[in-house]
Amino acid sequence: MIEHRFIDLFGVEQVDYVFAKNDPKGYAHTPGTGPKGETCKTCEHRVKLRANSKRFYKCGRNRDNWSNSITSDIVLKMPACNLWEPSLSKTPLNGNLR
Repeated sequence: MIEHRFIDLFGVEQVDYVFAKNDPKGYAHTPGTGPKGETCKTCEHRVKLRANSKRFYKCGRNRDNWSNSITSDIVLKMPACNLWEPSLSKTPLNGNLR
């Protein structure tokens, strides 16, 4: 994902996120439209799937569009979308998130 910053007509700095060709498309809504400072990592809807020693993260709100490929994966460092809800039932994820 590419972050594009610009000044709008009223002089306020805006941020747009543009997906590159290979960026994951598994988000329920556009990243960056949710609460400031929150990420997919802190959302109630994040789901961790495992296959052998690999971990894959998906958005539970987008479950109908899941596939067995990277196209439906999410990146936990992405800014939260407007469907973000605080994670109450899950423990915070620790460790290196790539």
